[in-house]
Amino acid sequence: MSLFLDRNTRLSGSQLSDKFCELTLKQWPRKAPYNLAKYVFNWALKDLLTPWNNNQIRGDIELTKNNTHLIRAIGEISYEIGMNVFPAYHDTYHTASVVMMSAYFIKQDGRFNTTQYLTGVCAAMGHDLWHPGKGNPEDNCAFNERNSVKKVAEILRKHDVEEKTIEQVTAIIISTSPNGPHQFIKSNFKEGTPQPEQEILQNDPLLLELTKIICDADIFASAGVNLASSKNTSQKLTKEAEAAGQNIDFETRESLLFFLDNIVGKDGFASKIAQDLANVNFHHIREATKDSLAPANRRLGFD
Repeated sequence: MSLFLDRNTRLSGSQLSDKFCELTLKQWPRKAPYNLAKYVFNWALKDLLTPWNNNQIRGDIELTKNNTHLIRAIGEISYEIGMNVFPAYHDTYHTASVVMMSAYFIKQDGRFNTTQYLTGVCAAMGHDLWHPGKGNPEDNCAFNERNSVKKVAEILRKHDVEEKTIEQVTAIIISTSPNGPHQFIKSNFKEGTPQPEQEILQNDPLLLELTKIICDADIFASAGVNLASSKNTSQKLTKEAEAAGQNIDFETRESLLFFLDNIVGKDGFASKIAQDLANVNFHHIREATKDSLAPANRRLGFD
């Protein structure tokens, strides 16, 4: 399995999740976190770098000054995620998974320009930057995400990235919170009180779709839409919860169904491209999980 997926490579259903699991479970753990982060950075931007594995921006392509600054900033963020090895789950490997799936989905969608692509990659790269390894407090549904945004914004400003781009990256990262904002993304803001970041997305339909893609990539990296990946993920999440002093067993079928129904959502993924490529497998694993719990669910009166 190779990371070299591009717009000409189209995978769907079980093929997509099988390739993803093969990559995540077999190839990446062999790489040291820092080398992995550098590798993923170079892969995600390979169309803009030459030679791509030396981090040099190509001289024969036209990039805006902001895009050049953004590439430099993403490079520094990748260094930071390469150092983030402490959480059991929200570590370098998780971030690499999200970047890989984000870049793949964005290219497969085909509607985004270079600036939007870089904005999405930047948000994916920094969405869990220096994650503390524990969930958000009950009274602050985006506490971890705002801490990551603060660190990402500092790096972006250091590299003179435009404030508009920083606002867009911020809106995307805040929306990846599993405890609130991403639910507004999936419902197109029909529920809850809009926040400033959500108002930015409301006024830009394509940015909203890009945000949905990053959120879907984050969820895909968590659920895997594949039983093998889900088991590996559940073990890591359970370890992380234990380290944070929480007694939560993510390895049960009940917890998996809760994740699929309440985090992903019963209808599946939010973005059009993820729905096209991954919803079939999502519904397959959800139905299989429900069937395995059917006797207990009938006793409890659940659907």
